[in-house]
Amino acid sequence: MNTTFQTPLSDLPAAVDVLVLGAGGAGYPGAFFLAKAGLKVAMVDPIGNLGGDCLAEGCVPSKAVREAALVRSLADKFDAFGLRGGKPAVDWPAVLAHKDRVQNTRYAQHAQ
Repeated sequence: MNTTFQTPLSDLPAAVDVLVLGAGGAGYPGAFFLAKAGLKVAMVDPIGNLGGDCLAEGCVPSKAVREAALVRSLADKFDAFGLRGGKPAVDWPAVLAHKDRVQNTRYAQHAQ
């Protein structure tokens, strides 16, 4: 579940000092910085979430899934460390739930 921030068009100001296109890693901090400096800022993003493509569908979700694969692959080295036991099974829905938790945590951090 992603948090989407939307403002009805009727609530938008008629004029702004700065229009920021994209709420990615540069857009949203820049918009907040300019707003804190006293400028009237509007930020638009087709995804509707702070963090841009990286957080929505790029680096963050892919790294969360990669992390699960890495942890599972470490089980292949158990014997070298004197460890015994079965290797963990892959539960794909649980891996995706992990990815969703990571994304939602990051969305919450961006919204603060």
